[in-house]
Amino acid sequence: MRMQAADRFAQGASDAEVAVEFRISRMSANRWRRALEACGRQAFISKGPSSEVCKLTDAQLEELQEALK
Repeated sequence: MRMQAADRFAQGASDAEVAVEFRISRMSANRWRRALEACGRQAFISKGPSSEVCKLTDAQLEELQEALK
C-alpha cells in the first residue's frame, strides 16, 4: 500500500488526497510523504515483524489452534 501511495505522491497527489484514497489519517500520509522525500522508496520496504518472539508455550499454541478450529 505504501508503494502505491509513493506512486500517487510522485504523480503530485497531496497528503489529503492520499489519505482519502488509502483510508489513512492525513498525519500518516504526511509521515509517508516525508519519509519518501528523505529516504526514497527504500523507506517503505518492510523491516519485518516488530514484535517479540511468541510468548505462548507449545501447549498454549496447540490449545489456541484447537479453539480456532
